[in-house]
Amino acid sequence: MAERTEIMNELERDRYFLQIAMEEGARAEEADTVPIGAVLVDSKGEVFACGRNHVHSEMDATAHAEIDVIRKAREAMIKSSDERQFTLYTPVEPCVMCSGAIYLANIKRVVWALDDDNFGGFRELKQHPRYEARLKKISTTSMPFEDMANFQRDRMIRWDLRRGKQNHWPEVAMQ
Repeated sequence: MAERTEIMNELERDRYFLQIAMEEGARAEEADTVPIGAVLVDSKGEVFACGRNHVHSEMDATAHAEIDVIRKAREAMIKSSDERQFTLYTPVEPCVMCSGAIYLANIKRVVWALDDDNFGGFRELKQHPRYEARLKKISTTSMPFEDMANFQRDRMIRWDLRRGKQNHWPEVAMQ
């Protein structure tokens, strides 16, 4: 029974921190930039940094939400005696650039609400022979909650349509 409680607690924790990341994404959307946020949490559940996308508001192609939280928590991450103790939560699968930064920052786990088959890169990099050994050190939880995946999908569709782009986000099909 204790094992089930531990699983439930992890799911509850994942939902809680994903919700915070999605709230950061709402702030990004209000600033008229890509509606993605991120939260970096240590193994005890302490939030070390919250951040959001600033690509359009700062006119900086590298100003992704994941990079924002890594930069904000840099001192704590560098000084940490426990390698790979942090979990990063974000509404959308990290891109290739952010995936590299996640590896270099010694993040141990990444949780995202919505897979991104178009621009996301974490799943593909993790399976690539050149990076597989490095990235297998990082555990991932992809799309744990259907309601959050659908909410973020709708948000991304709105963002794309506002910018005159076609919808490339497929229906969410949970297994």
